Amino acid sequence: MPLHCISDGIDIYAYKLDDFAWAEIRQRHKRDRHLRFPCCGAIAVPKVSSRGTRFFAHFRKDEKCTSAPESWLHLLAKHQVAVAAQSAGWDAKTEYPLRSGHVADVFVERAQESFIFEVQLQKQNDEHTAFRHSIYQAGAKKCVWLFKQPSFRSNREIPAFNIRYDADRFIVGIPPREMNSAVVKWSDELELSEFVTKALAGRLNWVPLIGGEVPIRLYGLNGTCPQCKHSDRLLSSVQLLVDGLDPSPIWFWDSPVQILEWLRGQFHSLRVGRFQERPIKRTGEIFLTNGCRHCGAEIPNWVVRKCAQQNPCAGTLFGDASITLDESLAATLKRWKQYPHWKIG
Repeated sequence: MPLHCISDGIDIYAYKLDDFAWAEIRQRHKRDRHLRFPCCGAIAVPKVSSRGTRFFAHFRKDEKCTSAPESWLHLLAKHQVAVAAQSAGWDAKTEYPLRSGHVADVFVERAQESFIFEVQLQKQNDEHTAFRHSIYQAGAKKCVWLFKQPSFRSNREIPAFNIRYDADRFIVGIPPREMNSAVVKWSDELELSEFVTKALAGRLNWVPLIGGEVPIRLYGLNGTCPQCKHSDRLLSSVQLLVDGLDPSPIWFWDSPVQILEWLRGQFHSLRVGRFQERPIKRTGEIFLTNGCRHCGAEIPNWVVRKCAQQNPCAGTLFGDASITLDESLAATLKRWKQYPHWKIG
């Protein structure tokens, strides 16, 4: 049940026709039988589904026709994607033939940008998805998958999301992390038309973004130097404001090594003593501690823990800063706690 046919060599898309044009084309078809399918040349009959979706059906399907039967749900999903894209100012074409011979569900383009939206309601394994994705990417700059099945691969290379039909509307679920298995709860859910509109507006992004700035909040408290007994400002914890990461502050010495290296040069702006570095014998890694501004002595981290009553959230805000997210830090965050994922804003 395609949404596309041809008439006198001109493409006709059901969702682009208003009520008057649809009535006119149906009236002419009764007289001239002028509508044809591009896949096989068979006569195309304009119809309306029980759900009110306009489409074209084969009058008599040729055995050579390669188009597969479609469910009303697949037809409706393609229709809504195309209409949302049209409303957003893009040109949308359903059942779009690619040079490879494959057919994309919905192809949208504007200026130099192009998208393919593929609605996958039948179960498909990851290997076949990767194969088809490589083909679609050769035909468009971006390809977005919408899977009915709960388990599918979704990562930076293959943007994939869940789609379900609930209470007469399509809902798209955004996976909460880089995903290779079923999830219990989606990080965000929105209607299909809104998803398409935001995706085409550039609001669908893989986070964290390499090269972007990661906001950091730095917390501290007042403590006493064990050597000179002076009271001093001590850095206690940091809070990485990365989407998908546990937002709770952590002890600064437990931060990823890239954060520790960055902190070494921040003591002036934080108005704390120069940080002291001490190697860990077992691993050879550098252990960072506060230093006293008065005598320069190392202030052990147990002093900070004691002042904070063993709670990294107990400090007061020392300031806000940011650090550039490079590949190294992104990889560390992924191993540490962070799971990169798609986010729509």
